Amino acid sequence: MIFSTIKSAVDFYGHIPRYREIFHILFKYGFADVLRLVALQKFLKIEDAQLPVRKSEILNKPLPERFRLTLEELGPTFVKFGQILSSRRDLITDEYFEQLQRLQDEVPPFPSKEARKIIEKEMNRPIDEVFSTFQDEPIGCASIAQVHKAILKDGTTVAIKVQRPDIEKVIELDMAILIDLARFIEKHAPEASALNPVGVVEEFSHTLMKELDFNNEAQNVERFAKQFEGNEDIKIPTIYRDISSARVLVMEFISGTRIDDVALLRKKKIDPIDLANRVTTLIYMQIFDYGFFHGDPHPGNMTVLPGPKIGLYDFGMMGDLSPEFRESIAIMIAGLAEKDHQRTARAIVEMSDEGIAEDQQQMLTD
Repeated sequence: MIFSTIKSAVDFYGHIPRYREIFHILFKYGFADVLRLVALQKFLKIEDAQLPVRKSEILNKPLPERFRLTLEELGPTFVKFGQILSSRRDLITDEYFEQLQRLQDEVPPFPSKEARKIIEKEMNRPIDEVFSTFQDEPIGCASIAQVHKAILKDGTTVAIKVQRPDIEKVIELDMAILIDLARFIEKHAPEASALNPVGVVEEFSHTLMKELDFNNEAQNVERFAKQFEGNEDIKIPTIYRDISSARVLVMEFISGTRIDDVALLRKKKIDPIDLANRVTTLIYMQIFDYGFFHGDPHPGNMTVLPGPKIGLYDFGMMGDLSPEFRESIAIMIAGLAEKDHQRTARAIVEMSDEGIAEDQQQMLTD
């Protein structure tokens, strides 16, 4: 017990420089009261003179915009959190949705010189030996990686997903800090304990660390492509395994129209309603037919090809559902459609972590 306590203290003090950085950024954008930061400021020995000047032009911006700018400056871990939050329209207002959507494809790039070095190190050979052309300007930037367009020696156009430099160390540190903060919330805000903040952060951490291994993503793409083999409504890029690695993923280049650009879709004679029906069908197939689904299907990870056909990118975050869980989802949906509250409640209980309720009859009649 004593060794665990000592280790925890050592880990915490090792996080203090990053804590200070986080505090300064939160203060800069007007979030100084988050998590009792005044007390935290004293603990970290940050003097008022050390704090950045809070420029009025920043503080005059709307709160949702400041929230998005804060996540951007805090770095990849927090940007990823914002991206996931942007897909939860049930949790955020339209103003926050509009701002967080920008995190999906407006993340600042890192220098192409760094990208070239990473690619050559991972492939163990010069870029010119593998590609006839390499586009230095990235065509897409995300929280964990950025994508460059290139042409193989045989003329095939490919997209190269390159992991950000030292991203694993950054995320490991941020996740350790988020765990610290989750424990702080559980201890000092009992009303939030029902939300299981530590469990949520641990699950987020597990998912994010898996996403850092591009070999895992390559396996996901191949499995996903196999289950939709022959389906004309979806396009999954081919992976070039022989020139891919844990930090560099080379795949077939596919490009089309953004799925949320309704005006352009109509201009290209693509009916948004028909497209929505196709997407819904594909989602149902992922969940109910296969139980293996894309876990991050925001507009930045989707494109519309002629047909129309749905093209998907970024298979780092995937989900697996057991047959039993799929059955419970189906029962819940049927219960909701038929307004059968008891049936719906039973399905929800079956999908819970415990799978039981102390008094189901009372719950079903409440």
